[in-house]
Amino acid sequence: MHAANTVTVVYIGAKWCSTCKTIKPAVEQLTRRFGVGLTVLDYDTDFEEGDEKDAITKVPTLRVQCGGVQVAEWNVGQVAGLEVWLQTKVAVAVADEDF
Repeated sequence: MHAANTVTVVYIGAKWCSTCKTIKPAVEQLTRRFGVGLTVLDYDTDFEEGDEKDAITKVPTLRVQCGGVQVAEWNVGQVAGLEVWLQTKVAVAVADEDF
């Protein structure tokens, strides 16, 4: 069993990305409201060329992790739907911690 605070949302964006500038504040607000951790990564500076960077096909990307294991990923294109998606994935991750 993992502690409840091990659910983390990983936000991957880029400074040059206009969609990222729109999505990031909403992600920050929602993670505070849901009481989960947030890790913010910049595609251009936090990833080296290779498999991990190549696996990111679009920014912004959200990943929900539980105990360090990725349980969901979404290439976010707009704020619409973000709250429902994130709330659902966080709820599933928190529920999985109880087993």
